[in-house]
Amino acid sequence: MRYRPEIDGLRAIAVLCVVIFHVFPTLLPSGFIGVDMFFAISGFLITGILLRSHDDGSFSMGNFWARRVKRLMPALILVSLSAVILGYFTFYGEQFVQLGRHLKALFLLSSNTHASGQFGYWSEGAESMPLLHTWSLGVEEQFYLLFVIALSITLKYSTKKVAFCGVVLLAVISYGLSVVFSESHPDQSFYLLHTRIWEMLVGSMFAFSLQNKQVEKLSEKRYWDLLGVGVLIAAFTFIDGEMAFPGWVAILPVLGTSLVLFSGASAVSKRVLSWNVCVYIGKISYSLYLWHWVVIVYYKNYTFSRELSLFEGGSLIVVSIALAVLTYHYIENPFRRLKGRNVIIGTLVGVCLMILLGLAIRKQVIHPWGENATQEFMYSEGDMERAIHHLVVFDRDEERPMIDVADDSVDVIVFGSSHAHMYSYTIMGLCEERGLSVVFLGQNGAASPWDDLFHGKTNLNGDWDAAKHREFTTFRKAFLKKQKPKLIISLDRYDLLKTRLGEADFSSAHTIYFSDLLERSEFLMTAGQPPLAGAVDGVSNFFRYVNKGGVRCNLQEERATKNLRQGANATIEEICADLGEKAIFIATEDLFILEDGSTRFTSPENVLYYIDDDHLSDLGAELVKSRFALAFDQVFSAESRE
Repeated sequence: MRYRPEIDGLRAIAVLCVVIFHVFPTLLPSGFIGVDMFFAISGFLITGILLRSHDDGSFSMGNFWARRVKRLMPALILVSLSAVILGYFTFYGEQFVQLGRHLKALFLLSSNTHASGQFGYWSEGAESMPLLHTWSLGVEEQFYLLFVIALSITLKYSTKKVAFCGVVLLAVISYGLSVVFSESHPDQSFYLLHTRIWEMLVGSMFAFSLQNKQVEKLSEKRYWDLLGVGVLIAAFTFIDGEMAFPGWVAILPVLGTSLVLFSGASAVSKRVLSWNVCVYIGKISYSLYLWHWVVIVYYKNYTFSRELSLFEGGSLIVVSIALAVLTYHYIENPFRRLKGRNVIIGTLVGVCLMILLGLAIRKQVIHPWGENATQEFMYSEGDMERAIHHLVVFDRDEERPMIDVADDSVDVIVFGSSHAHMYSYTIMGLCEERGLSVVFLGQNGAASPWDDLFHGKTNLNGDWDAAKHREFTTFRKAFLKKQKPKLIISLDRYDLLKTRLGEADFSSAHTIYFSDLLERSEFLMTAGQPPLAGAVDGVSNFFRYVNKGGVRCNLQEERATKNLRQGANATIEEICADLGEKAIFIATEDLFILEDGSTRFTSPENVLYYIDDDHLSDLGAELVKSRFALAFDQVFSAESRE
């Protein structure tokens, strides 16, 4: 295939639009469609390569993948390793673990599937993930794998006409799925192959069409790429992030790009897209795409920036381009030119090492550097016992002692997830002061309502599978029947349960569950979820706000998470009110909000009230102790004992 400089020019437009969108989203709100341009280009080029190698009999699956590995992996390993090193020095806790998960998924060719279950592309949490932009590589890699195998088999045993018909049929089906599911399942539709593959297949269809001599002659007409440029201008003018995407509207950037690829004969292609500057940016576009988001994320993470100034944004673009130039000349090009099996083997070893690195971070074998430096500000966080069915006294001691429950009734039983465990020291102290017996029955991450109220949802089981949670429900019910406690305390992270159950099921499940608990005890007690401290879309960035020198800045709860949390608390409070005075709701929000509306997450002495974005430290739980004490007095007053 003759070299077509206008294709690199198209790549330049695509990558610059994406970069500008990420740096100045209000300046070019449609810039994200540069990715769709890349998809169309990939489909066109890969199909052209396969068809030509099929015609001359030179196609080899091994050689094809060897070229892909040398083309993509060296730069990807460099940028990903750089992101991990920066994360090691600047991330904390769950944010670093999340980076490890994404790193592993990236080199297992599933970055897009991982992203679909974590973040919406438009969510604020996306700005905390330095590898999130690699979702598009996941789509392309999966396309390379499946499409190349399918097309090569079809061409070997059938004809190009049959292969072309198959491409058209698959593109139509995928486009239909994209239109249907972009409204109902926007995150999955944005990230996953089945709603994106049509974009590459459209480029493939144009590559197929050029195999026909009459069509190839028709492509030489000058108006095709002019028409394509016009469609691209329309796409950048009318598309924005408010639309369901990809949906039907993604056809504009895909079709516009494909029309330019189809032709390339007019002055637009020869003089504009083939301009030396455009061509060079196109050549470094892969490295520039990899670097720019990493640079943006870590700069914002360090400076707490939400919006970038013109100087900041411009500087980040310059830094990204400089890194891309160095990577292109000293990593991409040299590796691409190297020959021999050892190059491929060495690169694949690097890939395996990156997978192992991601796994080590995910399993918390590797801890971020700053985590230990921050511990001096932390009060004891209490134990998080996860042993199944254990009756555990939670206290400050490193020991996690088992306790024997006497035959006579237990006074207090505590149900819940880690949001019950975080109050363990406080509740234990209140019980000791009053001579009450108490046991804690819970599982980290698992919702406390009976498992049959989950409506088949498995993401409420925490570290257990559904069968273990069902077993635990049976155990707790039998234990309640035997012990007949005076008070049951049930504590959970209610905003998370509301999100996972849905508003209607959340309300009905807790109404049934709380009513059942009151039939098994005299009193029920629960507490509202405190404000979140630094979580953005479920990812804790709490430790960004503290370092070895103390508190770095005020911490504002995100509006969306605040509204969700307050709504969930209000639902629980309303259920308790409807159940009567025997159901006690303890409000906590006002204890953790400062006058300016920010979250009160440290004491005046800079001792943390939180251990992460949503769990209180022992000291934080002590802030709520007086309210628990009043509720305990209501339950265990002299009158209630008679």
